[in-house]
Amino acid sequence: MSQFKSTNRNQIKPLLQIKLRKTALITGGAGFIGTNLAGRFLSDGMKVIVFDNLSRPGVWQNVEWLKKEYGSNVQLRVADVRDECPW
Repeated sequence: MSQFKSTNRNQIKPLLQIKLRKTALITGGAGFIGTNLAGRFLSDGMKVIVFDNLSRPGVWQNVEWLKKEYGSNVQLRVADVRDECPW
């Protein structure tokens, strides 16, 4: 620890804040676990792409909640990871 000066420690926090501005891709992001993971990333300042085929009943409500809470920081891609790239 003695190799780090206090100025170096103070530089770590801004680096972490830059990292948190990145975008996360969450497959199955409209399900229970995916929605909670997305909410955590979004509350930390990240942007999130939710990739889901919306095949389970009720998952659309999870997406609506994410959009309501975090707005344009959430993007939805309705697709299945087993399919050929849709875009």
